[in-house]
Amino acid sequence: MLNALPYTRTPAMEVLSGSASLEAFALLALIIYVMDASLDGRVSEPVASFIVALILSMILTALIKAYVAAPRPQSLQPTLGSSATSSTRTTSPSPQATRSG
Repeated sequence: MLNALPYTRTPAMEVLSGSASLEAFALLALIIYVMDASLDGRVSEPVASFIVALILSMILTALIKAYVAAPRPQSLQPTLGSSATSSTRTTSPSPQATRSG
């Protein structure tokens, strides 16, 4: 399925990328927390465990990304095009990030 995804900045890629952001996960955790707390006035143990696991995984991912600091593909191969050279941030070595089109 990943090979069928577009390689350029299309609306589909923006939605896919945005859904994996820290903000999206924080919003998801908040929605789940509010929904669970509104049922009986407290948060259930499974929901609390999920939110703790989500926070810990976000922290661990940030630490791994900071440690690895893998350069984006365009810094390794400048011929990828002008749309690829607009960012100077590093990324984790995921299939979407290391694809050289």
